[in-house]
Amino acid sequence: MKKVFIFFIAISIWSCGTSKKAENNLNIGDYDTAIQLSTEALAKGKTKKANQKHIPILEQAFAKANARDLEKIKALKKNNNSDSWKQVFDLYVSLNNRKAKIEPLLPLYISEQNRNAKFDIKDYTDEIISTKNTLSEKLYQEGKTLLYTGNTLDARKAYEKFNYLDLINSGYKDVRSLITQAKSRGTTYIYATVGNKTGKQIPKQLEDDILNFDAFGLENNWLVFHTKKDYSKQYSKTVVIELNQVEISPDQENSQLINQEKRIKDGWEYILDQKGNVMKDSLGNDLKRDKIITVRAEIKLFQQLKTAKIMGKVNYKNYNSNTSIGAYPVNAEAKFENTFGKFRGDKRAIEQKYYKVLQNKPAEKFPTDQEIIMYTSKGLQNKIKTVLNQHPLE
Repeated sequence: MKKVFIFFIAISIWSCGTSKKAENNLNIGDYDTAIQLSTEALAKGKTKKANQKHIPILEQAFAKANARDLEKIKALKKNNNSDSWKQVFDLYVSLNNRKAKIEPLLPLYISEQNRNAKFDIKDYTDEIISTKNTLSEKLYQEGKTLLYTGNTLDARKAYEKFNYLDLINSGYKDVRSLITQAKSRGTTYIYATVGNKTGKQIPKQLEDDILNFDAFGLENNWLVFHTKKDYSKQYSKTVVIELNQVEISPDQENSQLINQEKRIKDGWEYILDQKGNVMKDSLGNDLKRDKIITVRAEIKLFQQLKTAKIMGKVNYKNYNSNTSIGAYPVNAEAKFENTFGKFRGDKRAIEQKYYKVLQNKPAEKFPTDQEIIMYTSKGLQNKIKTVLNQHPLE
């Protein structure tokens, strides 16, 4: 019985808390949050005494939210452009969604006032359809005007308008064809190539990797890079990935000698008195103690090492004049490293941090110069991607 009482007390406190939150949101003009909190509470029990406070809050919030939105709609219709009509469309959808939250709960009886709460329930479906048709035509006409200005950025704006139009009114007139046209007109085509000035042979695969712009995940989806010229396209810029210097270290094998020493427990021994006899405790038992010994080992660590560094720049050029319009340094490093070891002596003396190294085996061979250069591929790709995102081409 006590647990049931505590449960109802907790429910009562929770209900008071949510009604207070709803009331606060009503007072600051956040009507939809107030509606959300109150409808959620009432859906769990609209006849419960603890939820009675939510009904007048919901009544006021619903009326004020609708009045606010209808006033906005009235003002927005005067602007008569697609941006305004989009807001009108969204507001009518909000009005209908708000109605849909209230309807399943009706009627809502306010016991203290001995009346049902009043809600002006109206279906805005006709307004949504009418507004969608008006908005669709506005988007269509504005998009076509932008599409045919000959300006790349205008074509991109047209693309956004046509895409939104197709989202709310799929198949409207020839909008699918216009989307394709806008995408083509809004795309900037860039010719990309690699310039090897290192004096060394660069792996073909490395060149392919750093020209694989599709794998970069660039932020600007309007840029299309071609590594082979398509004479049906009009290029505005060239991106040259210039590789200026490659540094490759010789194969290195270094070694290091490490001495290990540790005091460890090695069984036990009797405790003897000065005469060499085994000592006894008060109960007559033999006294024993841990036998501590010093163990030693010698570790020889070997390091196989080879490094490569490639340096260059991303050079932006005007496609027609071939003049540089910006150059940004890029570099990447790669390291082949294999560490292994051998030991002699007592293994118990060896620190645990060396155990894994002692399990390693020597590499059969070092990577070739071409292979170590390839190891820089990922780092170089990331540096090029950073340049292209931080210094966007338009």
